[in-house]
Amino acid sequence: MTDVQSTYFTFGRSVDHLVRNQRRVKTLKLGEIEDVQDHGSESGNHGGFAVKKFVQRARKTTEFGQRLREKRLEKKITLRSMADMIGVSSTYLSQVEQGRYDPPTADRVRDIAKILGEDADLWIGLADRVPEDMEEIVKEHPKEMPELLRAARGLSPEQFEKLQQTIKRMREKGK
Repeated sequence: MTDVQSTYFTFGRSVDHLVRNQRRVKTLKLGEIEDVQDHGSESGNHGGFAVKKFVQRARKTTEFGQRLREKRLEKKITLRSMADMIGVSSTYLSQVEQGRYDPPTADRVRDIAKILGEDADLWIGLADRVPEDMEEIVKEHPKEMPELLRAARGLSPEQFEKLQQTIKRMREKGK
């Protein structure tokens, strides 16, 4: 049995029998997660990769839920009224806030951001979602847009601001 197979973690929820290349991780729990190393087999690290991906996803889910709860309470919005406003059950929203369920769809996250007076794109990113208009934009320029995004990867906020200004000037000149 490998370290990954015998290690237990808690994320406030259990994930029973995550199987990847015949590796089983019975229950993942938050708290002990910081000690996780990539424990793959000698021939590869597929089991460790599966655990790492799960850990990254669970951290995003937990962060989104905590932030949502903080902002909702800050605005003095009840769980039930928030759930009604975005069209989900209060039970589901409670589970999201506790990090037990994945965040809602990008459309609902956009509604949440609007209700809370927050930037929708930031919240969609926090929810590990992609804004719905991005698919259409990429389809319009299937070669150029992915290349542009890859080229822009790793830029600082100041560099992104300069890039946006350059694009605005190019648009104005083209009119």
